[in-house]
Amino acid sequence: MKPAAFLTALFINTIIATAADHQQIQWLAENLTKHANNPVLDVGEPGQWDDKGCGCFSIADVRGRYHLYYMGAGRTNLFRIGLATSDDGIQWQRSAANPVLPPGPKGTWDDRQVTMPYVLNDSGKLSLYYTGSGKGGGFGLATSDDGENWQRYGEGPVMR
Repeated sequence: MKPAAFLTALFINTIIATAADHQQIQWLAENLTKHANNPVLDVGEPGQWDDKGCGCFSIADVRGRYHLYYMGAGRTNLFRIGLATSDDGIQWQRSAANPVLPPGPKGTWDDRQVTMPYVLNDSGKLSLYYTGSGKGGGFGLATSDDGENWQRYGEGPVMR
């Protein structure tokens, strides 16, 4: 499936999912409890690239280890995409490679900030869909074999 077609299908499925059975939503609201260690991933230490805020995440299983991709912002920078890994989903370690997806080069469609990561693992080939803002903005795609080193797909967004 081409990236633009995939994103269209993804958004349609998201709309359907958000209109899910109200009984299921009610059941979740009544039966879920907060974990005692919350938040399991907080903002970064002062001076780090994500020391102001973090959120909007996606989790993928990469070689039996949880990879949490999140958007983070610092006091001196706008949003970038970072990575934290975990064996149990509770104790997370930030990647030394963070941010794993910074904004694009100056003058590109995503040179201001990158946000809203959504990662798919297709038999070991990882695809990261994200939003970018800059000259034009849009939805981008990056791919990776290891979950830390990402290569952007093409010169522009896969969908505006």
